[in-house]
Amino acid sequence: MRKNNLTGTIPSLWGFLFIGFAIVQLNDQDPFIWISIYSFAALICFYSGIKRIHSLILMLFASLFAAGCIYLWPPVYEGIAMPMDYSSNIELAREAMGLLICAVAMINLIVLNWIFMRRIKMAKKRVH
Repeated sequence: MRKNNLTGTIPSLWGFLFIGFAIVQLNDQDPFIWISIYSFAALICFYSGIKRIHSLILMLFASLFAAGCIYLWPPVYEGIAMPMDYSSNIELAREAMGLLICAVAMINLIVLNWIFMRRIKMAKKRVH
């Protein structure tokens, strides 16, 4: 069964979002790390839009992104809107929220997989 607009377009939208995130990281203090992370997330999303990725693999990625978010979460949350030179906690919060968005995207891909597989099962029932 061919992927439809829902299960094909939404992963691509996530992928383009992560490419945008990677581009913004070009002027960061540690661009290689964050460009790699966001590019990897974009690659997963684009691939998921073309071909199904097993949900367990997506759960692993979601867990890793969520663990990174928890690890980087600042000891004192001071928001994300202030300039970076105001406090290092702001940069940590931004990085943690970026990983949280990656985790949410992976969970969204899991839900889209579930929808796709459910449609396949319903189509098979109609044939029989």
